[in-house]
Amino acid sequence: MSYVAAGIAAASMLKGAADKKKAGEASAADKKAASQKENDDYFMKSFNTKLNVQEASDFALWKLEELKQSGKDWSKDMQDYDVQGFFKSGKTLMGGHGTDKFKKPNHSTFSNESMYSGSKTRTGKGVYEGGAWGKRDGRDTFTPHKSMFKNKTHDPETMSKYFESYESGSELIFPSMP
Repeated sequence: MSYVAAGIAAASMLKGAADKKKAGEASAADKKAASQKENDDYFMKSFNTKLNVQEASDFALWKLEELKQSGKDWSKDMQDYDVQGFFKSGKTLMGGHGTDKFKKPNHSTFSNESMYSGSKTRTGKGVYEGGAWGKRDGRDTFTPHKSMFKNKTHDPETMSKYFESYESGSELIFPSMP
C-alpha cells in the first residue's frame, strides 16, 4: 500500500470514528428529547379534574373569556397545572396565576399544598412529594422536596431558570442531598 493510500485509509477511519461519535451524541440527545416528550405527554393527560359535558363546554368558554380579559392562555398551562380543577373550584387568578392546590407533580413549584402531593408516581413505586413554601426575612422561600429530583420530574438547572423568570421575588433553597 502506498503512503497516499494509507493516508486516505487513515483519514477515512478517523472520519468514520468522528461520525460515530456525533451519531452517539445525537442519539443521546434524541433519547433525552423523546423521554421528555413522553413525560410531557403523561402529565398533560394525567392529574386533571374530570368534567361532565356541561362543565367541559363551560370550561372551553371560560378559557376564551380569560384569554380576552387577561390575555392568559390557560391551554399552555395544562401540562403542569390542573386547569380544569382550578376552573371547577371557581377560584380567580392571584397575581397572574392559580393556587398551589392544582399544581401537578411536574410543576416547578409543586408544593405540599397541592392536592396531588402524596400521589403515587407513574411507576407506582413511590409518591410525588411537593416542596414547601416558607418565609425568611420577609421574603417568600421555596424548598423543593428531595423526591422531586429523585423522581426525575425536576432538575436544579431548570428550576433555577424558572425562579429567575417567574419567582424572582422568592428565594429557592435546594435541600441537602445525601
